Amino acid sequence: MPLGTFRDGRYYNRGALDTKGGIACVLDAVSRVGPTRGVSYLFYGDEENNFAGMNRFLETHQGLFPERAISVCGGAGKALLACRGCIEIEFTIRGKSGHAARPHEGVSAVEAAVFVIDGLKRFVETANRHMLTQAQSSINFAAIHGGSVDTKVEQTSGRRIPAMIETANATVALAWFLIDVRPGSSEMTPELLIAEARALLCRFNAARPKTHHASFDSLESIDSIKLNFNRGPYASQPEKIETLFDIFRRVHKGAIESPETFGYIDIAELARTRNTALMCLSPEGGNIHAADEWVSTESVIAYRDCMVELLRHYKV
Repeated sequence: MPLGTFRDGRYYNRGALDTKGGIACVLDAVSRVGPTRGVSYLFYGDEENNFAGMNRFLETHQGLFPERAISVCGGAGKALLACRGCIEIEFTIRGKSGHAARPHEGVSAVEAAVFVIDGLKRFVETANRHMLTQAQSSINFAAIHGGSVDTKVEQTSGRRIPAMIETANATVALAWFLIDVRPGSSEMTPELLIAEARALLCRFNAARPKTHHASFDSLESIDSIKLNFNRGPYASQPEKIETLFDIFRRVHKGAIESPETFGYIDIAELARTRNTALMCLSPEGGNIHAADEWVSTESVIAYRDCMVELLRHYKV
């Protein structure tokens, strides 16, 4: 289907739903209402680059505490009133190399990593049953690499993945893996996850058979841990978000998006740290990031009209 096509009440184009349709509604509403007081607009990119845009905004506007906020990113015709957080951690586990013919003389870092990964999954599942959660936490293992230490490559802290090589006839002595946790509760913290990973590694070591080769009995260790970012969850207070929710009822029609089915939106950090009641809502549409991404033209008009109604409360 050609880009920029109208068909059966839908407009098809890349970015039509995420987020150009909503942005167009805001710009059109601003031009229709004219000057306002007490309203700020934030247009930026960089959400996919470790939240650099939002981080910079929060650093340079530390005195800004908006009571309410609406984001045109997310929702697709449903009001998102809560959001799980986002934690990303890298682990490097160091084992001991041994010959493949005598694997009991080595210590496989990959086997240890798999043990820790499986244990962390069960830990999060158990926590979901016992924590006071706003939503269920999830854990995703995004990447894993293993191999022998590459002694020819200098080890520097600037390398994301440690220098390693694949050696078929040797026990894997180095493993690196990346986890992505979406906490549904403020109780699910990086410190808790890291402590559990260390405890799991101790259990793995304790269960590992000891051999008469004393020189190969050194236990595995977590060589390094890097917390890439830690964004906590948030939930809007019903009494504070009610006004926004009601004004945009023509768009969402009372439908509320579950945070457990939605990804992280970095404006949630503004809401969480500034006690801002936040609603994420875009016009109705579908197929985000696909070639046939679309937005409902009826919903776009409704969204624009609701935005006009909202802004008129602040008209000069």
